[in-house]
Amino acid sequence: MTNQDIEERLTNAITCSNVGRFEEAKQLIKMVLTLNDLNISHKTEAMLTLAELASRQSKNDEAFSIAEEALSLAIENNLSQSQSRALKIIGIIHYSLGSYDKSLEYFGKVININEESGDNSVTAQVLGNIGSVYLSLGLLEKALEYYGKALSLHYKHGDKINIAIITANIGNVYASYGWLDKALEYYNQSLKLHQEQDNKQSIAQVIGNLGLVYRILGDFDKAFEFFTQSVMLQQELGVKIGVAIFLGNLGLLHTDFCSYQKALEYNLQSINVYEQIGNKHGIATIIGNNGNIYYKLGEYRKALSQMLKSLAIHRELGNLRGASEVIGNMGTIYADKNYEDYDFNMAEKYLLEAISQSETLGLMNHLQSLYETISTLYENENNLEKFAYYFRKHHELYIEFQNEEVKKQADKFGWERKIADMEKQKEIELLKTEAEKVNLQIKIESQTRELDTSLQEIIKKNNLLQLVQSSIKKIRPFTRGEGIQYVEQLHDRVTRSIAKLETISELDKQWADVHGTFMKKLQDSFPELTTMELKIAALIRMKLSSSNMASVLFLSQRTVESHRHSLRKKMGISSSDNIYSILSKYSES
Repeated sequence: MTNQDIEERLTNAITCSNVGRFEEAKQLIKMVLTLNDLNISHKTEAMLTLAELASRQSKNDEAFSIAEEALSLAIENNLSQSQSRALKIIGIIHYSLGSYDKSLEYFGKVININEESGDNSVTAQVLGNIGSVYLSLGLLEKALEYYGKALSLHYKHGDKINIAIITANIGNVYASYGWLDKALEYYNQSLKLHQEQDNKQSIAQVIGNLGLVYRILGDFDKAFEFFTQSVMLQQELGVKIGVAIFLGNLGLLHTDFCSYQKALEYNLQSINVYEQIGNKHGIATIIGNNGNIYYKLGEYRKALSQMLKSLAIHRELGNLRGASEVIGNMGTIYADKNYEDYDFNMAEKYLLEAISQSETLGLMNHLQSLYETISTLYENENNLEKFAYYFRKHHELYIEFQNEEVKKQADKFGWERKIADMEKQKEIELLKTEAEKVNLQIKIESQTRELDTSLQEIIKKNNLLQLVQSSIKKIRPFTRGEGIQYVEQLHDRVTRSIAKLETISELDKQWADVHGTFMKKLQDSFPELTTMELKIAALIRMKLSSSNMASVLFLSQRTVESHRHSLRKKMGISSSDNIYSILSKYSES
């Protein structure tokens, strides 16, 4: 077999691996490795291709072992390009395991080698990888910094494919910031570049990213449309890994909107595809998602059963991040007073283990939730010392994230309002005369501006008062004597000052002006609906997510989801029905 034949087979193996045809890729590599006259350079490259394949299948121990052996061969034989590739693969394995410090260490070694050899093309790719590490760590400015460096080098080399990839990654950063207009701008730039290259696999990925933005916005229809397009295109291309990922995203989308049966159906399809390609990491993730669905349904034992299966796979793969998240979720279930097998000791054990791992991995957002859950657990058991300790840690992270979260929330709300305005525009176009259109346009714009302004003021005020309220709660366990009375009075005063939507008469008037006709038609058809359920229906029609509804109505997200469930039940809407299409009928004149 000639050198050209060997290189062609290795190239084909990489292509098969990229599109999820793992067995085909493995056979091609093994065919090369069994050759008697294989030179050391080709042997090393074949081993590295095999390591990449194992990594794609989340066989991390196998991938690490092969990459380490290939690295030793590359060092012994002074193969600098193979050294660079081996170090990059090991860095990616550490990244997938959540070992971000180790990942950065290996990526740094790659950059040092390529600076000596002058190979800026590989340096550009690794700079992009470093950007992705910082994105996972939530260090968004650092992520943008490294993506910017990578992009600059890719432009110098005229590497349009990688320019398009980094452009999409920058979109991911802006999506994480909550700057969805910028995210959409970069995703569309990336999509255009991929279309120019006719890179259908990447086109499918970016279309899926657009779906993720609309999922953040709470726009079920748009998110469903883009996720479905991505799945269909990747099925056409035979990219099984992409099919599995976006089937899982469709499951998450239906979970967001409480269509739990549909979510479970999509998750089952996703698991089937992951099993076909032998991707255990994907299987563990989706099984964990199923556990979260059963928890939301109140089926606690079934939830724990799914989470234990997920945890076993994550531990087998050495995936510390995945294991930490599942362990935390299990602790949350045991800490739930509604669970008939509520168990303080089990809850404490799992939560402390998850906290320890999350602190080691630097998973700050996960930690905030864990601190809050365990502080509530200790408060319920009247262990005020430990309650105060973990509540303080939760409070510190809460303050750190507050400004960023408020900004994200405001930006999300603004985009959701724009989408709602587009829906209003459709109604306007149905009117017979231009005069009617203009008059109604002016009225709607005025009403929606007033409602937006009022709601934003409430959200801003409530966020501040909630922060004060949590600070009072923090110091209450340490107050003695007459101070207890003053603290309680202050807490009550702050609580009463937090404005709920239904207590403000002027806002109620604005609400009635914008949504009155819709709510009246709905109530006439379903008299048993409560006032709050009617308001929830109006917000669903506006395509607000449960978290945004919670901010507007100053309810917990769980309470909002309970109202949504009750609304569906009273209207006879099953989990597989499209609630938006049904509610839209009551908007028609």
